[in-house]
Amino acid sequence: MDIHDSAKLIQEKENNDTQFKEKIFNSQLNLNNEFESTQQKSYLRKKCQQEFKNLNNNAELQIVSAQICELIIKNWDLIFSKTENILFYWPFKNEINIEPIILKALQNNKKAYLPFSPAKHQIAYTQINLKHLENSAEFLKKGIWGNLEVFDDFYSNDFQIFDLIFVPGLAYDKSFTRLGRGLGFYDRLLSNLKTNCQVYGLIPNSLFLPAQSIPKQTWDLAVSNIITENQIITSQELFESINSNKL
Repeated sequence: MDIHDSAKLIQEKENNDTQFKEKIFNSQLNLNNEFESTQQKSYLRKKCQQEFKNLNNNAELQIVSAQICELIIKNWDLIFSKTENILFYWPFKNEINIEPIILKALQNNKKAYLPFSPAKHQIAYTQINLKHLENSAEFLKKGIWGNLEVFDDFYSNDFQIFDLIFVPGLAYDKSFTRLGRGLGFYDRLLSNLKTNCQVYGLIPNSLFLPAQSIPKQTWDLAVSNIITENQIITSQELFESINSNKL
C-alpha cells in the first residue's frame, strides 16, 4: 500500500466515523426501553466487533494503530514521566497494536508486564523483556482466552505496583465507560489498581462514542484517559469541555 492509498483510506474513514457513531448512538437510544444493560451491551458488542473487523479487513486498523503509537511517542514524557511499572497488553487480531510502544518502553528501562490468566476468572501478570519481543514465537503462547501470553513460573496478582496501564476495548464513550469482550478480566483488574494509577484506553476514533452510549453497570469502572488516532483526552478535560459546551 503506497502513501496515496493510505491517505485515501484515512479520508474515507474520517468521512464514515460520524455516520457510524450516530448509528450506534441512535440504536442505543432505541434499545433503552427494550433491553436490560447486559442485553444492550451484547448488541453493542456485535456492532463494534463488526466495525473492528471492517477496519482490519480494509487495512485501516494497521494505520490507526500506527497513528496512535505515533501520538503516544510524541507525548512520551507526558504519559510516561514518573512511571516505572507499566502493564501493557498483547493485541488480539482486532485490537490496537501497541508493540512499538512496548519495545520503546523496554529500551527506556521501564518495567513492562503483560496480563496473564493462570485459570478462568483469575487475573495476574508476568514481566516481559526484550528477548520476549525478539523471539515472540518462542515465548508468547496462546492463553485460555485465546490471547498471547508469556508463560513463566513467576506471576503475580499484586496490581498495586502499577503506575500506568493500557487497556484495549471494543468501544469507549465520552463518559469514559469501556465496552469489553464480556469476560470481566479488566473489570476485576481495574478494581485492584492503586488510586493514582493512570489508565489509558486505546480506541479508533470511530469507536469513541457519544457520552452514555455504553450502558454502565455497577462493576464497570471508568478509565482516566483515552487515546484515539486524533487526540489524547483526560476525564478532567472532558468535564471542562462539557461544561464549556465545546462537545
